[in-house]
Amino acid sequence: MKKITQSLQKKQTLTFFASYQRLLIRASILSLFAILVYGCATPITDKYNLVPPRSTYPAYTLKANDQVRISVYENAEISQEYTVAQEGTISLPLIGRIPVADLSLSLLEESITQKLRDNLIADPKVSIELVTLRHLCVLGEVRSPGCFPYQHGMTISEAIALASGFTYRAEKNEIIITWDNENKSLASSNTPVFSGDIIEVMERHF
Repeated sequence: MKKITQSLQKKQTLTFFASYQRLLIRASILSLFAILVYGCATPITDKYNLVPPRSTYPAYTLKANDQVRISVYENAEISQEYTVAQEGTISLPLIGRIPVADLSLSLLEESITQKLRDNLIADPKVSIELVTLRHLCVLGEVRSPGCFPYQHGMTISEAIALASGFTYRAEKNEIIITWDNENKSLASSNTPVFSGDIIEVMERHF
């Protein structure tokens, strides 16, 4: 009789632990489901602190490592190529070091023209053209992430193509562009991209 009682108690104990394990598994599944639902329900603008995307191609502004060709009519000394230094300046004969970061080419032309006038050149004729542009970078769930040469007028779909397309894990509705080092925007396939942009394709979770 004692053995039968012990056997029943052991069986009841095993049954209790099995039920407890099933409850834990169910609780874990429900918790995971809740996390997934909450993550999906959270607006993407809240998840990434997004700002509205740029809808047009703005005038190109200079940054460090950009290379420009400055031509001054009948002045071979100044007429040459210059690279923007890390501190955002270039150094020109007759003028010295001047700040150029965040200037468009037309504004830089105006600045150099005025400085040449101040140095007794009566009617300087200045023209500036870009020699090299900053690259754009495509990261995240693409087959060949990296940085690529930029061409004016590019869109997200063209930038993704440079990186050999999406991986199978890509969340194609969550493509984030970081621009000016801090602004983030949600992008679609036809969103314009700009020199210096960082494009990140997010990973889908299920």
